[in-house]
Formats: sequence, structure tokens, C-alpha cells
Amino acid sequence: MTPGRHVGKIEENDIKSAGTGTEYVFLRVLVEGASMPIQIWLTEKAMGMARAQLAACGFTIGKDKLLALSEDRTFLAGRDVPVEIYEEEYKGRLQTKARIVTGDVSKKRISQIEKMLTNAAAEELDDIPF
Repeated sequence: MTPGRHVGKIEENDIKSAGTGTEYVFLRVLVEGASMPIQIWLTEKAMGMARAQLAACGFTIGKDKLLALSEDRTFLAGRDVPVEIYEEEYKGRLQTKARIVTGDVSKKRISQIEKMLTNAAAEELDDIPF
């Protein structure tokens, strides 16, 4: 499978719980002829990302019910979704993984971040005691 951005097709959905007890939306997505598992974590800390990822899957927050994802495993089936394929080393072994692409950072936001970094660097210089 080629690392990078692709358009995948959702095959299956469900809501599951990890061994730690943390819930997530499970998706099986077909990308370049291979079926890839994807998790959308449903923790309080990850809610912003979960909303963006679910929206990218065609799930409408406020209209669609989350329960539908566990009651109907084909609720999102057939929908196109932007997917990034990447490789990650785990326990000394390279694994191919997939995640939902939620959007790019705008040029305006990158400029704002750059200004914050520059200001932080200038503040550090002012704090030097000599």
C-alpha cells in the first residue's frame, strides 16, 4: 500500500471499547484494494478530532445518532472518506496504518503560529539573566 493521501470507501462501522475501556468508532475502509481498520477515539480530550473525523465520513452531528453506528454496521458503508496511509514502527516492526484526514492547516493559521513562535523566542531572549 502506498503511503500518502487516498480516497477510501467505508465498508463497515461499529462502536467498540479498547482493552483500557476507552470507546471508539471502528471503521473498516477499503483503500487501494486493501481493507484497513481505523479508530476514531471517543474520549473527552479527543471530541474535537472525533467531530471532524466523523464529519469527514459523512456522519452529521446532531442529525445522525451515534447509536446507529453500533446497531447498523453498514450505516456509513459505501461512503467515500479521505484517508492517509502511513507507516509507524511498533515494537521494532514497521506497520502500515490508516487515519481519517480532517483538513489542512490554512496559510493564515500557519502565519499566526509562526508569529507566536517568533514572539516566544523573543521573550526567551529577554529573560536571559546576563
